[in-house]
Amino acid sequence: MEKYKIRYILEAIDDLDEILLYIAKDSVENALKMYDEIRKNINKLDTFPKRGRLVPDKNMARLGIRMLFISSYIVFYRIIGEEVFIYRIIHGKQNYPMLFKIE
Repeated sequence: MEKYKIRYILEAIDDLDEILLYIAKDSVENALKMYDEIRKNINKLDTFPKRGRLVPDKNMARLGIRMLFISSYIVFYRIIGEEVFIYRIIHGKQNYPMLFKIE
């Protein structure tokens, strides 16, 4: 089975750090559990990159942006060749089309 390379854009790394810090204010243990859950699910994209659905926003979908739901968070990513680029990891209540632009 073909393996895709997972690549994180800087904003996604920052998002993951912010999630960890926010949850750690109440519980370091819960923060680490959520971090592990997010990373584990993202890592599964290396063999099943299309498991997330296309984003409903037409402009983002036109670019092939997909979304993967993990607990209360949404991972936005795009498959380019044999690589999966992780663009953002945000809370599901955020207005995602306003958060980033991809050219």
